[in-house]
Amino acid sequence: MTDEITLRQRLRLETAADHARVDGLFSQFDLTGPVGLGEFLSVSYLAYDCLGEVLQPYDGLVPPAPPLEDILADLSSLGRPRPDWLQRPSLSGIHPLGVIYVIAGSHLGGTILHQRWRASDDERVKGAGRFLTFLSDRACWSEFLRFLPSVNIGQMERNHVVESAKACFSLYETACRYVMKETAHGANRP
Repeated sequence: MTDEITLRQRLRLETAADHARVDGLFSQFDLTGPVGLGEFLSVSYLAYDCLGEVLQPYDGLVPPAPPLEDILADLSSLGRPRPDWLQRPSLSGIHPLGVIYVIAGSHLGGTILHQRWRASDDERVKGAGRFLTFLSDRACWSEFLRFLPSVNIGQMERNHVVESAKACFSLYETACRYVMKETAHGANRP
């Protein structure tokens, strides 16, 4: 077994619980209605706003640019304001490969979210699909998988990549809980 496969397996296995928590939170958003879609977009904006500072190329692998303008346009279509953190989380020292793993992987789930959004009969919701269309493009995941075998890093750096991916998932979880707490709809959630 090669180190590259070990890194991919480590990322998948050691972030599985973090990934499942975020998926569970995101599954609570009804993307076919303006409230649920607005909450989802708010979470995405808050997370990408923080990640914009650390979403950097790694050894030639260039992640997609944070789609903040698309998210803001979708929020505006729904009549929602730009969300802001009361206290912005810090991601200083995070390894870019761990962030790219989470962001690129989110495009796999983005395909499913895009399908859910397309099932809406609400014209306002249908007019707010820029970000979900962006998220349904799997090219960055394919690029990540092609790139990963070329990664030649030691154990300590692999640990840093895994911990950084976990921190990225934690950011999404924090943003979800923040939005759920801050919205009237979220006040009714468990």
